[in-house]
Amino acid sequence: MTRSRLRRKPPAGITLLEVVLSITILGSSMATISELVRVGGVSAARARDMTNAQLMCESKLNELVAGVIPIAAATQQPVEDIGLVDLWYYSVALTQLETQGLVAVQ
Repeated sequence: MTRSRLRRKPPAGITLLEVVLSITILGSSMATISELVRVGGVSAARARDMTNAQLMCESKLNELVAGVIPIAAATQQPVEDIGLVDLWYYSVALTQLETQGLVAVQ
């Protein structure tokens, strides 16, 4: 026999072990990516809510400065400027300062 006949050809195709291993890697990577997408969605919603809260707070402070809303203490007042009346509330706290006629508004 010649050397070329004794040499075995590698099997064509892939083995079952390689298929199972590749499916396991694919499944774990898909699970990781889906978790990252979920965390990203939660973070985006939180950032959106914080931005809305900051804009509403600035708007209410500007209304107080302009005199649209009287400067008086208020607790848990609904924000009526937007369609989500039941979701957002604001409070106004007044503190008398040492200088006559000045009030700190929070």
